[in-house]
Amino acid sequence: MEASVIGDFSSDGILELRYDGTEVGRLDVEFLFGGLPKRKRVARWTESKPNLMPVKDGGKSGTVEETLLGKLGSLNTCSREEVFRQYDQEVQGATVIKALVGKGEGPSDAAVIRPLADGKTGVAIGCGLCPQEADRDPYWMAVKAVDEAVRNVVSVGADPARVAILDNFCWSSCEDEEQLGSLVRACQGCYDAAIAYETPFVSGKDSLNNQFSLSDDDARQLGLPSLISIPSTLLISAMGIVRDVSKCVTSDFKRPGNRVVWVSADVRKDGPEVCAAMHRAVANLIGESAVAACHDVSDGGLAVCLAEMCIGGNAGASVTVDNGQVLFDESRSGYVLELNNAADLKALSNCGSLVELGTVESDARLRIVSGEESMVDLSVKQLESTWRAPLGLSEGA
Repeated sequence: MEASVIGDFSSDGILELRYDGTEVGRLDVEFLFGGLPKRKRVARWTESKPNLMPVKDGGKSGTVEETLLGKLGSLNTCSREEVFRQYDQEVQGATVIKALVGKGEGPSDAAVIRPLADGKTGVAIGCGLCPQEADRDPYWMAVKAVDEAVRNVVSVGADPARVAILDNFCWSSCEDEEQLGSLVRACQGCYDAAIAYETPFVSGKDSLNNQFSLSDDDARQLGLPSLISIPSTLLISAMGIVRDVSKCVTSDFKRPGNRVVWVSADVRKDGPEVCAAMHRAVANLIGESAVAACHDVSDGGLAVCLAEMCIGGNAGASVTVDNGQVLFDESRSGYVLELNNAADLKALSNCGSLVELGTVESDARLRIVSGEESMVDLSVKQLESTWRAPLGLSEGA
């Protein structure tokens, strides 16, 4: 890239612009940054119950198996392959980890590219999005979005000490006091999470006027309110340095007999500092080549995470949990790890809850037991078919 010297810093506080030796602009820097009167607005926020209509997420009132299949087939969780297959996933042939991974082509947590073909350093790119928290408290929507974005890049091998983040705010009109109040809460969450995780915001984008007005006649005819505003939504994107792309891991199960563990923490109850310690511990294990597979637990909870790892590896798993209620809990931050047999769990013992779930199996079935009760016994083929079906990719069980 070309570079040109375009000027010098001075101490006189004047911005001076010249073209071909002729002065074409002169501006007092104090006026430039302090001359515009600041607007004063009122921000108001009160906690309220969620009032958004959720996307249909089937199976919630049925058996555990029905719930799992319902969540895998939900539009919030299903495969997006129909969409991203239409785009080039390669970046000058330097893509190390793509959107689909493993021989079963399951979902990846993040992408990794290697900018220099002859180098070993990579860049992981992931994101976090928790809109379900927006109505309850935009503060926690922001904190959890940052946490999820960091988790996604750590899952593939990024160093959490070298992660930078971006924000993308989508809000309705901030002329409304309550909407502005929710934006203030989200910004406070962004600040606190960035400090706790030591992840600087290096850029961002906002879109703060996402609302649409209908005439009274149109609103009456359509049965809609005259003013339609989008739900408050914050997307956090993360970029992390991978020191050695040869040590990257993917989410697909690898070897029958390997141990499967779940490490988790509740960012709201335990605090982001505990989650940050968990991210560091998982990253250290990955750096030591102790982890064969790693997957972020997010939408759908633990059961969906396990199913996706089975799909990616076209392999099964035998899992035991103390309480079946943990299978679909989305409130906790965490990872499911497939560990090489020599891996030491001591590194994970002081950063949240650690549960040894079971083992990877050669038989392509996901089996989950609680006590003496069999809660899930499904073929990976059925899991995969359900996961791919909503956008027209199913080939049948």
